[in-house]
Amino acid sequence: DLSPVVATPSPQSTEADAEWWKVKYSKLEEQFIILKRRNEDLEERMLNLVEKIECDKIVLSDEIDHLSSQLTAASNKVVSLERECARYKKDCVL
Repeated sequence: DLSPVVATPSPQSTEADAEWWKVKYSKLEEQFIILKRRNEDLEERMLNLVEKIECDKIVLSDEIDHLSSQLTAASNKVVSLERECARYKKDCVL
């Protein structure tokens, strides 16, 4: 009678397997915590960077507006001076 041999796990192998899985789970959990902290740090750094860029954008936009008004004022002054110059030339010719 050759009955099939069924391997029944011994309590020792079951305990060893359980211990192996516990160690594996513990290592995975540690790695998860490390990656989670790293992701949180990167997210915080990115949010700070976005906030800084938004502030810089506002400052630069204000500076562009200021320089544009100065350019308009200077352009108007040039036109005014050119008219005066033409008028003085005309006065000198007379």
